[in-house]
Amino acid sequence: MERILERTGSWCAQRPWRVLGGWLIIAVLALGGALLMGRGPSGSYSAPGAQFQTVGEQVEAQIPEAGGGNSRVLVTTDDGTAFSDAQRAQLERLTERLGELEQVSGAADPFAMGQQIVEGYRDLNEGWQEVEAQLNDYQEQTGLNREELLAEVQSGTLDEQHTSGQRFTSADVREAVEALDTLRMGERFVRLLEDANTVTADSSAGLLTLQLNDQALNMSADERAEIISTVEEHLPAGVSAEFGLELVQDFTDLLGVTEILGLLFAALVLALMLRSVLAAGLPLMVAGLGVGVGVTLAYGLTLVLDMTSTDLMLALMLGLAMGVDYMLLWLYRYRGLRRNGGLEVHQAIAVTSGTAGRTVFFAAVTNMVALLALGLTGLPFMATMGAVSALTIGTLTLAVLTVTPAAVGLVGGRIARPRPLPTHDPAVPEQQPRTPRISFVVRHPVVCLVATTLLLVIIALPAAGLRLTLPTGAEEAESSTAYQHFDGMREHFGAGENGRILVLVELDEQLNENQQFIEVMDMARVYAQDRRISQAMPLGASEDGRWRLIHLVPSVGPEDPEAAQLAEDLISGRETLAADRGLDSLGYTGRVVADVELSDLLLRVLPLYLGAVVLVCLAVVTTIFRSLWIPLLTVAGYLLSLAATVGVVVAVVQWGYGASLLGIAEPGVTVAFLPVLLSGLLFGLAIDYQLFITSGMQDARREGIPGWAVVNEGLRRSRPVVLACGLIMVSVFVGFVSAELSPVRQMSFAFAVGVALEAFVVRSVMVPAALQLLGERAWRFRRPQSVGGSLGHNGAVRS
Repeated sequence: MERILERTGSWCAQRPWRVLGGWLIIAVLALGGALLMGRGPSGSYSAPGAQFQTVGEQVEAQIPEAGGGNSRVLVTTDDGTAFSDAQRAQLERLTERLGELEQVSGAADPFAMGQQIVEGYRDLNEGWQEVEAQLNDYQEQTGLNREELLAEVQSGTLDEQHTSGQRFTSADVREAVEALDTLRMGERFVRLLEDANTVTADSSAGLLTLQLNDQALNMSADERAEIISTVEEHLPAGVSAEFGLELVQDFTDLLGVTEILGLLFAALVLALMLRSVLAAGLPLMVAGLGVGVGVTLAYGLTLVLDMTSTDLMLALMLGLAMGVDYMLLWLYRYRGLRRNGGLEVHQAIAVTSGTAGRTVFFAAVTNMVALLALGLTGLPFMATMGAVSALTIGTLTLAVLTVTPAAVGLVGGRIARPRPLPTHDPAVPEQQPRTPRISFVVRHPVVCLVATTLLLVIIALPAAGLRLTLPTGAEEAESSTAYQHFDGMREHFGAGENGRILVLVELDEQLNENQQFIEVMDMARVYAQDRRISQAMPLGASEDGRWRLIHLVPSVGPEDPEAAQLAEDLISGRETLAADRGLDSLGYTGRVVADVELSDLLLRVLPLYLGAVVLVCLAVVTTIFRSLWIPLLTVAGYLLSLAATVGVVVAVVQWGYGASLLGIAEPGVTVAFLPVLLSGLLFGLAIDYQLFITSGMQDARREGIPGWAVVNEGLRRSRPVVLACGLIMVSVFVGFVSAELSPVRQMSFAFAVGVALEAFVVRSVMVPAALQLLGERAWRFRRPQSVGGSLGHNGAVRS
């Protein structure tokens, strides 16, 4: 591998314009393909085999008008008064325009349900009159009063002696009595509609309901934007509209002000480390090129691959952070070869490509494997998320290994010049070499090891309270329309309206239409007896009436633990309830059910994923360092930093300590897929930083430095690179803390905390302290081999 990379770097350095021109062509083609073919992020958080998804697919198949997706636009009057007649008329016309959009299968204005209630009472009144007339006629002809007639029908004793010679049969009487029961249930149904009206009692707020042809997250950004612009353009004067997260969650600006500030801070760190403004700009250029090509390639793949809005932002964030890190490592070693080794530019490029290039290649492959391993979760959206980031890192790595030698071949003489040889005056006594400063870690290893371990353990304690969920409007900034929609729904219509649970019932095929309606209404009554359910409404049926939908509105919002407990209880009691009611099938879907099932699935696969990456970590580090203690310390540090990072996330995101810094209006829950993604990222960093730190120690041992000084010398040579890499990654991640998407804000914060703990605590203090205490035992597996170029004195590479 070293020879291949060395030859590749040398070839690129000798033909810089070919390489740069080739990459420019690739970038243009990738951008053109993305613009022409990419349809943008449109994926949803799916989980094949999960109940919420299976039931959702059954709803689409059996009750198409209730399938697809739905969204409710909250409209309110600016002054808090009732909607005027003119505003009502304009909202009705707006609803008609929305219904004409291709992506909208149906639209109902806020006042449609009120009209439905009026018509329901009118139909009930007519039905009561008709059935009453029939029963009065039957009573007169049979000579029975109402109680006697109903009693004989219910007991089945109404025989031909009462109906012989009459204009009706006993079946006619039973049908009229069933109609009477249906009317009673119908009256209950209309009263339920009154409770679930889409306009508030004071008529100052209403819900404009949209039935979409597909889930909102599966729609393109343009399709969602068209809905929003239609509402905003035709909204009546004096009326405001707020939109749910499903419509406004979008892959918007790639780089904002804070992201650029983060990159500028990274450039400052590079300039200080490399002592060259030109060298500081080169990593940003190469990382930008590699990541840009990777992200545009991924965007073009949206033509055939479903992606969520988070996928591309995650790839961009990881790519920039790792790209600048890889470039720093490459240039730092090149600078050491030039200044301390005195090598010519092309010779230094070749050696650096073979040594530092191998480290970069290995680090990138490690991170790509960790990201691709997200497919072990069995969740398509997690596998796609990992694959998109792995593609971007792969493209970035190719850029680092080819564009960097080409660019340095053009300007390498100005990045670092050989240090002039010292002149010796015989009259001046020769100075003795300075004794290296002894690191605090080496002088007090027990204190450092105990202190860092206790710190990580204490920080990790809040992790026990981890709660996972899909993104909601509650995690958005208070000024955002998604939060205003979430809060407005809660204020005007109840917290449970933000997280309805849908019940799909398959009734016995032997029931007639009246019996089907009576059965589903009775089931709604049973559900409503649960104090945690504020409303239970049958809304939606298949053509034959066998498949019925019941909407359950919890008494609390989806972010409340009681809502999750309700969903768990419903799921666990599903089979018993179906058997007791004689149902052919019964299932649940909806936001809260998806939260419970996805969170449970991710928590169950997390140990499997962690086990896989830990085994890979042990195998890789053991192979490289020929030691047993170093891989064990690598894994121990990784697990501690992971637990501590999750603890910090819980304290901030869920408990609210500093949540405002992340733009979180209401602390409560953590994004469901964050722990798995975090474990993958920290796995790659743990191996990378361990490699950087320990390679300097190995080099010191090969030079014959005494055992007690090996750790000190390794820290002196390698720790500056690790600290700089950590500082750069933290600055890039912090730049994304103000991103549009709440999952990205949480992930960038978690990544920044995790990198800081790995670079500044675990790899720079805790692990070196443990190695100092172990002494020669840490290296006793067998004599260490070269890692393909470790950091020599002042950055020089020893091969």
